Amino acid sequence: MHRPTRQLTRDPQDGPAKPVALDAHEYHEISGQFAGIEMTEFALERQRARRMVLIWIAIVLSITGMVAAAAWTVGTNVSGLL
Repeated sequence: MHRPTRQLTRDPQDGPAKPVALDAHEYHEISGQFAGIEMTEFALERQRARRMVLIWIAIVLSITGMVAAAAWTVGTNVSGLL
């Protein structure tokens, strides 16, 4: 037996004032702010955050590589150390 889905209807005044078309790589600013922050400042902070993530990944990988190299060196020279 087919049961139709219940739908909540909206009044015309509940919808957006006018539709905003979004391109694939571009967002049209409506107010120029996001969460009370200017969009230009927000974009700069996002770029900075991405850079910091890449820097931390590089640091962690470097430390991991150094620890692995030290462990390999010690492991291959255990007989000489004893």
